[in-house]
Amino acid sequence: MKSFRFVLFLLVSALLLLLCVSFVQLKKRYALEKYKVTCLAVSLKDYKEGGTAVYYVLTFEEALALENQKIAGIPLVEIKKGEDVRKIKNKKAVLFFKNNVIGEPAVVREENFRVASMEFEKPSGFELIPVDRILTLHSILDKDLQNYNEEETIKRYVRAVLERKINILYLKNPAYLEKLAMALPKRGMILAVEGNNPYQLKGIGFIKNVAVKKSMAFILALFLPLFGFFSALRLKNVSAQFALISAFSLAAAFIIAALLSETVFMLKIEQFAGVKAALLLPPLAVFFILARDNKKLFTGKVFILLSAAGLSLLVLLVVARSGNYSLPLFPYEKELRDWFEKVFYARPRFKEYLVGHPALLLGLYIYNRARSVANRQAELVPAVFLLALGMLGQTSLINTFCHAHSDLGLSLLRTVFGLFIGILLGGMLILCRKIAKK
Repeated sequence: MKSFRFVLFLLVSALLLLLCVSFVQLKKRYALEKYKVTCLAVSLKDYKEGGTAVYYVLTFEEALALENQKIAGIPLVEIKKGEDVRKIKNKKAVLFFKNNVIGEPAVVREENFRVASMEFEKPSGFELIPVDRILTLHSILDKDLQNYNEEETIKRYVRAVLERKINILYLKNPAYLEKLAMALPKRGMILAVEGNNPYQLKGIGFIKNVAVKKSMAFILALFLPLFGFFSALRLKNVSAQFALISAFSLAAAFIIAALLSETVFMLKIEQFAGVKAALLLPPLAVFFILARDNKKLFTGKVFILLSAAGLSLLVLLVVARSGNYSLPLFPYEKELRDWFEKVFYARPRFKEYLVGHPALLLGLYIYNRARSVANRQAELVPAVFLLALGMLGQTSLINTFCHAHSDLGLSLLRTVFGLFIGILLGGMLILCRKIAKK
C-alpha cells in the first residue's frame, strides 16, 4: 500500500509539472485561435470584381492565359500531375494540388509560392514547404454537392472555420455566396486575406523531435486513463471514483494537446498516431483485467462466445463511427447534433454524454455494491461490461484533444458539456436502479 502511494505521489508530481508547462503552451494556442480569419473563393466564371469573393479559382491553363491581365483578387490555381509551376508568373497565386499531392515540392519552395492544403485529403510533399506559406482549404466535393441544400452548405462552411480554422472556403455554388459572407461575421469570424498562415506556433521547447512527441502522446493516451481507473477502484464513493478517473483523463488530454500544439500538427502535416487504438485499447484492457480478477464468473463457452461477439460488435461500431460520418447516422441523430450546436454552441460527443459517462457511473455504482454485498456477486458481470463501455467516454474525451487542427476553446466546451450531461444522465440511471431494487 505504501509503495503504491509513493508511486502515485511521484506520478502526480510529474503530471502537475507537465500540466504547468502545458498550461503555458495551451494559453499561447488559445490566444492564437481566438480570432479566426478566413476568405472566400469562387470559380473564375462566377467571380465579380468588387464582390465578396477574394480568390478566383483557375486551372493551370487559365492561369497561364491570364498572366498579363490585371484582375482584382488573388488567383487560386489547381495544379495537376506533370504541370510545371515555374510557368506561372503571378507570384501572388496560391496553388492547390490534385489529390493534395505536391509533385515537385522543392520547385514550389524555390518559386516561393503559397500553397493550400485541401481538408480531408492526406497531404504529401507539404513537409518541404515552409509552414508559414501553407494555408488550409475546404470545399464540398462535386459528387457531394447534390446532398447539400443552402442551409446545410452554409452550416458546413461556417463549421469548417469555427471548429478547424480553415483559411480558404472554396464555394462551388455562387448562389450562396452573399449569405455565407453574412453568416461568418455573425459567428465572430473575420473575412480577410492573410498573407501567410495566421496560425503559427512553436512547439514545447524541451522536446524538439516530432516523433518523440507523438510517442509520448500515444503512451499518455493509453496509460493515464487506465492508471486513473484502477486507482479510483481503491475508493468507495462513486462520485470520488468518477472524479479521479476524469481528472487523470483530463490531465492526459491537456498534456497531449500541449505536445501537439505546434504548426505542423495544426496543419495536419503531422498527426497523432493511433487514434483508434487509443480509443479502444483502454476500455478493452479494463474488461479483460476485471474479467481475469473475477474469472469464476466469466466461465462457460456460451458466455465467452457472447462476450467475444459483444466486444467485437463494439469495436466495429467504434472504429466505423470514429470518423464523422463513416456509418449512416442513427434516426434523428443529425437533428440532435444541430440542436446541440444551436443551444450549446459546441456539440458534445455522443460517445461521451450518452454512452460513456452514464455507463461508467452506473458501472461504478453496481461494481461497488457487488463487491461489498456477498449475495450480489453475479452483478459483477454486467458491471464489468458497463465499466469497459464507460471507459470509452474517457478515451473519447482524450481523443478530442488529440486533433490539433481542431479549435481548443470548442474542444474544452465540448468536453465540459459532455461531462455535465453525462453526469446528469448517469445520476438518473443510478436513481432508477435504486428505485427498481426497492
